[in-house]
Amino acid sequence: MSVPFEELEGSPQLEITQQGIVARRRFRVAWDQWPSFARQLVGYYRVVGGRWVFEPPEPFPGFPNLLVQHLRVEPFEPAVPDKQNLLRPRSGINRYGQAGALVEAEYRTLYDADNQPRSKLPKVPDGTYLTVEIDHALETLVTPSRLWHWDDPPQNPPLSPDTPVGMLIPQTVLKLRWYRVAMPPWNAIRDLRGCVNATEFLDSPPETLLFLGAEVKRQFHFFQEGGFWCVEYRFQETSRFLSDGTLVGWNHLFKEQPVGGEHWVRVLDSQSRPMHRPVDFSPLFQFQSP
Repeated sequence: MSVPFEELEGSPQLEITQQGIVARRRFRVAWDQWPSFARQLVGYYRVVGGRWVFEPPEPFPGFPNLLVQHLRVEPFEPAVPDKQNLLRPRSGINRYGQAGALVEAEYRTLYDADNQPRSKLPKVPDGTYLTVEIDHALETLVTPSRLWHWDDPPQNPPLSPDTPVGMLIPQTVLKLRWYRVAMPPWNAIRDLRGCVNATEFLDSPPETLLFLGAEVKRQFHFFQEGGFWCVEYRFQETSRFLSDGTLVGWNHLFKEQPVGGEHWVRVLDSQSRPMHRPVDFSPLFQFQSP
């Protein structure tokens, strides 16, 4: 149910930055209704029939991805509180039934819906959104010099034993931040750590993306029921090319003297299982059941 409000003079104010838009609005609402008004601004989840139902936030008009990031609440007229006798500080607070509450809302551009650096982001529930941050790097693999020789015909002499040969292997760390999550998938986070993608995921070929873990934080937890979580997933991508151009990943190691001619060879244990279990990562982007 919508809460009646009055937008005050001098509101709104907008600031355009390199990172997006910052907007501020000032509202007056009844003192007892500011918690409900705050929930209306930021949105919330509730459980209906054992399922999560999302009540969407109120974006800044005309900008669907400009959402409330910060709220400030104070008495509209601080000098005229309602008279009441409080026995102890924890038994209650001042009320301002006549004057009402001043609610200041700060909106920020929280995501870019049209221009993500990876084109195939996983599907997430309505009301949530993903951002991705990518860090490209290299890893050095030192190999024995006896594997290499100089490209210097006709002798093609071998490298001297004291000449280390370092191979540079591309590495990419991806951080996926999943915002406004009703309930993180705790079981999936625990069970899928150390696993790799069984199929293409985030534009990465099978078994090239390793799930490192997650950092989970609370968002807007100011009322008893509701609030959100922010889940930051970390993946590491590695890639090694075979002679035919095939891209292989975490379950292939460098073999000094391969039988089939390829130095990157798949490694299995005594039960023919790979080092890193290939899995479907989609459970990481589904709410855990209420």
